[in-house]
Amino acid sequence: MKKLMFVCFALLVISSLSFGQSGPGDNTGTVTVTVSVGATAVLTVGDAALTVAGIPPGATWDVIPDGEGAAWVYTAGSPVDGSAIVSEVIAIAGEPLADVEVSFALPYVIASATAGNPSIRVNYTGTSAVWVTTGGAKYYFNPVHATTITLDDAGAGSVALGGNFTVPNNAIAAEDYVGEAIVAVAYVGN
Repeated sequence: MKKLMFVCFALLVISSLSFGQSGPGDNTGTVTVTVSVGATAVLTVGDAALTVAGIPPGATWDVIPDGEGAAWVYTAGSPVDGSAIVSEVIAIAGEPLADVEVSFALPYVIASATAGNPSIRVNYTGTSAVWVTTGGAKYYFNPVHATTITLDDAGAGSVALGGNFTVPNNAIAAEDYVGEAIVAVAYVGN
């Protein structure tokens, strides 16, 4: 037992000596951490609403936001009167000229408040969302995938949401369906 204690003590002394050495063979370096406080504006995102009114039972409407509060509506590739569609602009504010990633958590099924009434199905395509520059240029994207937008000189940006809504044949015509999409924003890059 005394031999075992001596061996353990010797190993402890040798290991502490080897860790305490320094010299030309060191494999250490220095990391300088710099934190800039107050250099970047807080990134904010506003609330908005998408109101799709007038879809008859059995129809599928492709709602394409115009980025200005309204939308174009198509069914089977043909235009439909979308005057009752409101696609409010989602305002984003942050650091001027910053790149910002925009991502959504989207509803794919919107349930009815009435028991037994079927749900509306929602799909998204490359024209289901848009971000608009200050100059009015429109960039469409599929909101299923995150996209990067550039804020303007004042640190403002905006996006709008649409989708492809399918109402079952046996849906109650005078029923409201309410779903929720969540938008998240984050600075990109340095």
